[in-house]
Amino acid sequence: LPPRGRLPMSRHTTTGELLYNLVSESQAAKFEGLDMSARLVYQIIERAGNMGIWTKDIRTQSNIQQLALNKIFKALESRRLIKPTKSVTAKAKKLYML
Repeated sequence: LPPRGRLPMSRHTTTGELLYNLVSESQAAKFEGLDMSARLVYQIIERAGNMGIWTKDIRTQSNIQQLALNKIFKALESRRLIKPTKSVTAKAKKLYML
């Protein structure tokens, strides 16, 4: 189950325990072929919710270099898992959301 992405691991917010969640086959098929860093970036964007998250915030939370992050964004965008948007207040910055 873990190699196919059907059993992702997360951490409980208050106790810090490791939790495992079973993912449906269709949900796991979306992430098939993606490495762990791409899944990490997706989870960071997912946690941001409908507010979206800046590129710089993703870089600081994931600790991934910008060039590798751009490749991950491109892969996730091509699979239509995330979408880039521009903020109304800061037009030069990119926001990513699901």
